[in-house]
Amino acid sequence: KVTKHLDRASIIFNLISQRSVSTCNNQYLWIEGIYLGGVKNGKPHGPGQLYFFNKNFLEANFNLGEIDSDDAILIEKNGNFYRGGFKQSVQTGPGILRASGC
Repeated sequence: KVTKHLDRASIIFNLISQRSVSTCNNQYLWIEGIYLGGVKNGKPHGPGQLYFFNKNFLEANFNLGEIDSDDAILIEKNGNFYRGGFKQSVQTGPGILRASGC
């Protein structure tokens, strides 16, 4: 279900990825959360925020459901912080990574 509010959409979004985006064990499984941002063809598209039910947070640019951003921010509930690029939902390019431990 998509609810539009002030030219933005809020949907429950389930993004499953087996790509390496974890700061701890190189395997990170996205889980369900609430996505606030643009939608195209039923998938996150354009700038948006993803509030995961496990308390992680992601602010990034999306391209048809994939994270595609030069300046994304990922904050994990354990305190890990990443600010930098994502291409096809994989951390890439220069960025800042602060790991608080696993």
